[in-house]
Amino acid sequence: MAEEEIIDYLGNLCSALKEASDPEVDLVLLSGGLDSSIVAALHPNATAVTITLERLGDDRRYAQMVAKHLGLEHIIIDVSMDVALRNLPLLIRLLRSFDPALLNDLAIFIASLWAKENGFRKAATGDGGDELFAGYDYMIPMNHLESYIKTLAERMEFSTKRIMNAAGLDLCQPFLDKGVIDEALRIPCEFKVREGDHGTTWGKWILRKSYEKMLPDAVLWREKEPIEVGSGFSNLRSFIIENEMHLKLDTHRHERMPSFLAPEQAYFYNIYLEEIGDIPQPNDGEKSCSFCRAGIPKEANHCRVCGGYPQR
Repeated sequence: MAEEEIIDYLGNLCSALKEASDPEVDLVLLSGGLDSSIVAALHPNATAVTITLERLGDDRRYAQMVAKHLGLEHIIIDVSMDVALRNLPLLIRLLRSFDPALLNDLAIFIASLWAKENGFRKAATGDGGDELFAGYDYMIPMNHLESYIKTLAERMEFSTKRIMNAAGLDLCQPFLDKGVIDEALRIPCEFKVREGDHGTTWGKWILRKSYEKMLPDAVLWREKEPIEVGSGFSNLRSFIIENEMHLKLDTHRHERMPSFLAPEQAYFYNIYLEEIGDIPQPNDGEKSCSFCRAGIPKEANHCRVCGGYPQR
């Protein structure tokens, strides 16, 4: 019965994702990870673009593999450290945040500017695949994974839409389509987290199986890497620290310094002060962030301003 169930789930999942694709998509942000590769397979007439920092990270190699396999036009943009640093204040101004996770967004932000300059109209991303199908390592051993994924499905939000819309682009996120979410929640977690060959336990198992005839094995079974790692933008973190850029902070600017989650966050915060100003205080009906004292919704467990999580 389990094999019959798997076949049923595979078919329904592929159908839901196909329905969620958009023929107007002319650009796919391709990291060479499973989710963005599936989105690329759903949009075979689109151009694929991969952003890397100084040719660092593994995304370049995997994205090239996917593009060749699918016959996609593929553009790789190698960003210098200087260009990345020049764009960081623009991103902080847009998102009004000094979250350490900004390095994940920086590659997407630079891609959005390039897309606008080159006349693209609608981009597609793989946002939501990890959340719906247990793609993060910390999710694999969880005892209450089904309820956790259901909660994520109700609350997940990505800055990609704000970034793309700010550049004048529309955005297609197939994994966030209601039909795909409904189908993902219907699939038991025993088919999301499952043991594969050689005793390895994989998240997103059923998603990998769904596209095993369309993508290279190396991509299907690629382990999860954060965007900043695969794109090489995590190296900006060490560059900031090695050059002591995080130490040039006006400690008198704010009456109470935030509790930084990482050393480089002090550098982001300094830019935030210059671009945005002081941290917004709680409004009526809000609570104070445990890390930076910004106003956040009472039910929130994550602060959009500083990235503080979990809230105490």
